[in-house]
Amino acid sequence: MERTELSGDVVRWGADHKVSSAAACCTACLAEDRCSVWVYCAGPACGAQAGECWLKTLADPFSDVDLVRGRSDRWTSGTRLPPPPAGATPSRTVPASEAHLLLRLADGLGSVRLRLRDGSPKAKEWALVDQHADCHGCTFYRAEAVPPHWGSPDWPDTYEGGRWGPPYALVQGGLSARGAAEPPRVPREDNPVVRRGMAAWAGGGSGPAFFIALADHPEWGRGHTVFADAVTEDIAALERILALPTKTTPGKIPITNLVTPAK
Repeated sequence: MERTELSGDVVRWGADHKVSSAAACCTACLAEDRCSVWVYCAGPACGAQAGECWLKTLADPFSDVDLVRGRSDRWTSGTRLPPPPAGATPSRTVPASEAHLLLRLADGLGSVRLRLRDGSPKAKEWALVDQHADCHGCTFYRAEAVPPHWGSPDWPDTYEGGRWGPPYALVQGGLSARGAAEPPRVPREDNPVVRRGMAAWAGGGSGPAFFIALADHPEWGRGHTVFADAVTEDIAALERILALPTKTTPGKIPITNLVTPAK
């Protein structure tokens, strides 16, 4: 897969493993039992990384392919795993009947319902026990719109004025009801590549700061615990938050916060 960088846990680092071609990198993966995906750097954009062959293990590379294919200026990827059968990918629509947690928003913005994930059991347990299913006191304080060029390969592969922002295609807040204890500090749980509508702990941590993605985020790899999915029809309420007054703090990564948090 050209122009594609698949994620995964590193089996062999590419910085000290350079080969002459993508085919040679594929052969190296086949020779390593733990390797399920490989990533090879080729082309002018690679610079000193040209020829690097990273061997990785990834249980389900095909869950990422539609997010990352064709979006890299440098990398070519492949896998030794067979593709799933046609039609095996489940729908990402989240019906209201599956929601566990309700975030009520003031000022006529509506509400956001979240379906908690079994793959993040510690986060799910905390949310169900301490947030009481109806999160009074939870807030949204950051609102980043989706720029028109989001993810476009015509823009540089960077989040500093490139295809990944700014702005950064998310709303962020604090998932902590009044009087509730903070979530336990635990290792990362379910960590897919973040897609539109997924709720995850912010900053790669374990809460209570969280965000809900307003677009797909392949640029982050698998760096966040995803603990819930927003009910599909409620994403419109999240997008209404973007219309509230904001202020942007300048810097290397400019942050756009709400003047008055939504809660």
